[in-house]
Order: sequence, then C-alpha cells, then structure tokens
Amino acid sequence: MRYIFTIGILLAYGVINYYIGRLCWEHLFKYVPYLNNKVFWLLFWLVAWSYILLRLFNKYLPYGVNTLLSWISGYWFAIFFYLCLILLFLLLIKFLNSHLNFLPASLTNPWAVTVGVMVFISILLVYGTWNARSIETLHYEVVIDKQVDGLSELNIVLVADMHLDHVNDNKRLEKVVDKINENQPDLVLLAGDNIDTGVSFFKEQQMDKTLQKIQSKYGVYGVLGNHEYYAGDINKIMAALENGNVTMLQDEYAKVNDSFYIVGRDDITVSMTGRDREKLSSVMEGINKELPVILLDHQPIDLDEALEHGVDLQLSGHTHRGQLFPNQLITQRVFEVDWGYLQKDSLQVIVSSGVNTWGPPVRIGSRSEIKKIKVTFAK
Repeated sequence: MRYIFTIGILLAYGVINYYIGRLCWEHLFKYVPYLNNKVFWLLFWLVAWSYILLRLFNKYLPYGVNTLLSWISGYWFAIFFYLCLILLFLLLIKFLNSHLNFLPASLTNPWAVTVGVMVFISILLVYGTWNARSIETLHYEVVIDKQVDGLSELNIVLVADMHLDHVNDNKRLEKVVDKINENQPDLVLLAGDNIDTGVSFFKEQQMDKTLQKIQSKYGVYGVLGNHEYYAGDINKIMAALENGNVTMLQDEYAKVNDSFYIVGRDDITVSMTGRDREKLSSVMEGINKELPVILLDHQPIDLDEALEHGVDLQLSGHTHRGQLFPNQLITQRVFEVDWGYLQKDSLQVIVSSGVNTWGPPVRIGSRSEIKKIKVTFAK
C-alpha cells in the first residue's frame, strides 16, 4: 500500500508538472530565440525531477553537482507550490468570467497573464530568499516559580531546525554560531533537525569544529528530530554532533550545575526504527521536581503529558511556522501551539520557527530565528 501511494503521488506530481510546462512553453518560452521544444522539455524535466535525482544519486554525484541540485530542487519546490496556488486561482477566475464576463480582454491575454505570473513569483523568490537567509533574535521572559540556590536567572538560546546540508552549509552554520554568541548565552539548546541528509557532508565541511565555537556557560544540549531519522544511521549522527561539543539527550536527562534539569525527548519518528520512544514518566524517573525542569522535544506535541509530569518549560521547533504562506494556517490547526509562547496551567511552552529552511531556501509568512529566553527563578 505504501508503494502504491508513493507511485500515485509521483504520477500526480508528473501530470501537474506537465501541465505547468505546457503552459510555460505555449505562452512564454516558445518565443525565446534559439530555444526549441526538445531542449525546453529536457531542461524542464531535469529541474522538475531534480529532487528525485538528488535523493537517488547523491552518494555518487560530485560535491558541486549535489550542491547545484539542492539549490535547483529547493527553488523549484517553491515555484511549483505557488504556481499550483496561482493556477487554481486563475482557473476559478476563468470559470467565473466565462459566466459573468467581468474581465477586460487585456487581462485575459494568455501571454500577458503568463509574464505577470512569472514576475510575481520572481518577486516572491527574491523576497523569500532574503527573508530566509537573515536571522532575527526574538526575546522571551519566563518565570519559573522554583527557588534555585545560587542562581536567580538563566539566559537560554534556543536554536531549532538547522537542517545542515548543501544549502545550509558551513558558512551558514558560522553565521548561526555568531548569532548565538552575540546573545551571550548561559545555555544553548538545539531542538532537533540539526543534520538533514546524513553525516558525510557534515564531516567534509568540518561542521563539528564550527559547533565547537559556541560559547555557553553551561554547554550545549540537543535532541534528534524527524529528519535525522529520515537520514538514517542515528549513531553516526549522534557521534558527529557530540564531536561538536553537543551533549545529545535521547530519552534521558541531565542535571546541570546541580541547579536544574534538561530532559531530552527522542523524536516520535523513532518508530521508524521499530521501537517507540519512552514514556515521559520513565524518562523523568529520579528527577527532583523541586528543581526547574526544562523539556527539549523537537515536535510541540504531548503537552498534556509534559504538564502531568511536572515539566516547567517545554522548548520545541519542527513546524517552521509553515515556512511558505499560507501553510501556517495548517500548522496552527495541527499543533496546539505552532509558534511563539503558550502557557498551559503550570507548563510554559515556546516553539521556534527554526533558524534555517528545509527544501525551498525561501520563507514567506515566517522568519528564520533564534530565541533568547530569560528564565527567572523564584527568590
């Protein structure tokens, strides 16, 4: 059944791409000098299927080809997404106009409409690229009503969804690390989806050495996300991150400075390996709940479970806040909180939209961010 579903998705994707390609050729590209039909379709299908080519042959392709395909496939996903939305809108307008005849002839010219759509999408991509590649710092203040000897406050920097790969490469990671260090954190927490497509590229670019440059009083702690499980070979991924001085927590906790706890959940996609993640009650066994408990879970789920077991602050990522408008309308309904802050009785939750992107290197309707969280303890 899974293979039938996959084949169905690929067929639908191919049919929609053919329709898009035919419209582009008939109303725009056939007017380009020295570009014939065969060359257009060869280039078009290479772009449309670039992501599939990347996934199938990335282990055998040179570094430069992998990087090129990563950028092409990423941008094509954004173009494809917005073309589908625009085409649905245009088909609706065409249907209404055929019955009501409210549009002037100049606005129904196929060539003019095609050029207008291409210009609009180009503007979206330029803006979305700038928006994705700039990183903002969002500030939060949280009070945990627990007394900690010798510690009145804690400055946490939360970083989610780095998706380190050929697009989010070492230069990008250096920018992220610089942004972290600017905020002079006491503690840095990495909320999963740290490595996207495996460890080979991470090792080639010596990203572990870049992670080692993070300056944090109490160190760097991290958890796994769903994309680490998609990439496979979790042990190598864990080892690579730990070489970068990141303490990885996989359904376990750490007591920091004898003052507070960090609980790290395994991601729910661990079920892909044939096992389930531990119940939170088991993970937290032995914790002194008179001290603050900070839970790091890639996906903002199981909030009731966290509340029930005395978690004070849960930090998550995963949602990207939809990344491309209007996807946040979906994430807002899927998750109890898909971005920002939520207080649920004694539990406080903060969800990041992520510091990097997945797929399209574009953000529209969301921002690339890190979160600086000032935690104040009761005196």
